Amino acid sequence: MDIRLGNGFDVHRFGPGNHVTLCGVRVPHERGLAGHSDADVAMHAIADAIYGALAEGDIGQHFPPTDPQWKDAESATFLEHAVALADKRRFRISNVDTTIICEFPKIGPHVPAMQARLSK
Repeated sequence: MDIRLGNGFDVHRFGPGNHVTLCGVRVPHERGLAGHSDADVAMHAIADAIYGALAEGDIGQHFPPTDPQWKDAESATFLEHAVALADKRRFRISNVDTTIICEFPKIGPHVPAMQARLSK
């Protein structure tokens, strides 16, 4: 049995906006997260962890932030690509643990929706 672990990390600064997207869920907030895509730090970190476990680099190598086709892209696209790559290589993702560190916005009420979105 081949067991691999991946570790992903992502951070974005606040910018203009009226929500942040975390785990594919829009969370109302007085500011948004700045980024080339939708800046979903949780999905980015999970995708990076999968790429790392597969020894396939990181999200920026697969979806360069300098490429205009990824401007404002939904991060689910990146995560779906990482999962498809794992499937293609016959790896099975058995568990994902994600920690989101923030004081604001309050994400507790949104956790069930985030879990449901990630489980798809």
